Amino acid sequence: DNDVNLSAFGEFWFGAGQNVENLVWITIGTGIGAGIIIDGAIFRGSHMSSGEIGYLIPAPQSLEQKYHEFGALEQLASGTAITLQARQVLRGERTKEQLNLITAEYVFEAARNKETWAEDIIRNTVDYLAQAVAAVCLCFDPDVSVIGGGVVQSADFMINQVLLRLEGRIPFQPVLVPSLLGSKAAAIGASIGLLYEVLKLYVVRRLF
Repeated sequence: DNDVNLSAFGEFWFGAGQNVENLVWITIGTGIGAGIIIDGAIFRGSHMSSGEIGYLIPAPQSLEQKYHEFGALEQLASGTAITLQARQVLRGERTKEQLNLITAEYVFEAARNKETWAEDIIRNTVDYLAQAVAAVCLCFDPDVSVIGGGVVQSADFMINQVLLRLEGRIPFQPVLVPSLLGSKAAAIGASIGLLYEVLKLYVVRRLF
């Protein structure tokens, strides 16, 4: 399976998704993806592409080009995109070495500190992510949506901003929370998946 689905499964069993039946795991890092759990089972879709939200089309102009390795949304709102935008904005103000050290977390921290250049980047990023969260929640109406991935350390900041942007704009306010398992989610999900397949669900429930 892919790491996004496994992370969703891990979070469902031992993280922020305990005691729910429907969960969406949204990972934001090098790219953007989602793992979708419906009635306790991973939903993969007819082409095994369910959750490929990095390919969501955020604006009409995105239809003017084709996407292969990275989707339209990923090129605008992933951790990689945040980093590249910051390096472009700060080009000429920082040395090459300083630019190479910039990460998405650095940009989030600068936004927390009210640095205008960073606030602009994060504001645009939040707008795109809010669209993605809205699309996922309106399609699947999960009990909870969990934010994980490389930017999880800034998830609290991002979640607050996304929820503010969505307030009053969709029929219900999503339950959006940070991952409790972080980088361990995929490994835990893989372990549970193995037990689930080999020993059957009722044995897994007895074990845990």
